[in-house]
Amino acid sequence: MHEMSIARSLFNLVDKAALEKKATRITTINANVGRFAGVEIELLRRAFDVLTKGTMAENSELQITVIDFVIQCNTCAQETIKDEIDMQCPACKNTDTRPISGQDIFLTDFEITI
Repeated sequence: MHEMSIARSLFNLVDKAALEKKATRITTINANVGRFAGVEIELLRRAFDVLTKGTMAENSELQITVIDFVIQCNTCAQETIKDEIDMQCPACKNTDTRPISGQDIFLTDFEITI
């Protein structure tokens, strides 16, 4: 279950910053998760809840925005949102494409109480 290590990484980043700001509580954590990042969102939420028990982030809200998988064609520059991992450009039918979003996980911001 790599969702636990992802939750731990998100928490560690926020916890460190919150401690530097002398926060008493972390209220919200916002993250972007790519549609094809290989993350089960509900498992990530559960892992986060388990991980934050007894910390200043206990009962905080983990807000997740799912980012579409987008490819760009290296031939015609067309950008296309894909619902499946299909790397063919729908405009020119070329397979010389590259993913430009939807495979990553990002901490976007967080809210604390001081």
